Amino acid sequence: MKMNLDDYIELVECYKKVALTGPPKSGKTTLANEIKDRPIVHTDDYMHLSWKDQALVPCAETAKLDTFLIEGIQVPRILRKGLEIQIVICLGESIEPLNTRQIGVAKSVRTVLTEWSRSSLGESVPIVYLKQAISIPSL
Repeated sequence: MKMNLDDYIELVECYKKVALTGPPKSGKTTLANEIKDRPIVHTDDYMHLSWKDQALVPCAETAKLDTFLIEGIQVPRILRKGLEIQIVICLGESIEPLNTRQIGVAKSVRTVLTEWSRSSLGESVPIVYLKQAISIPSL
């Protein structure tokens, strides 16, 4: 699906609990920061925690919120931990070239998201896959 910035903002505003994920360097944080009507949870802010807590802590913190957007490469892992979400937006391509480690992370994001979507936790949640990056106009 091809989408511009206004389409993306309109889509997010239709849902209270939104997850935004995709491969490294695909523009997740940049797009998340364009949303002004709710708290934004950046999973990168939890990278200093243990592997287990990188998923559990943001899951627990967002569970207290009525409306939010959670973004990052950890989102599929957090969804597997039971985070209740109404829609997932998955960015498809990186904007910049990836190194070998980042390519592995990109594959993991897609694999875990696919597994979650086929589970009882994710089977009824829509996933919008965006193949191309959304350009953000500069000021």
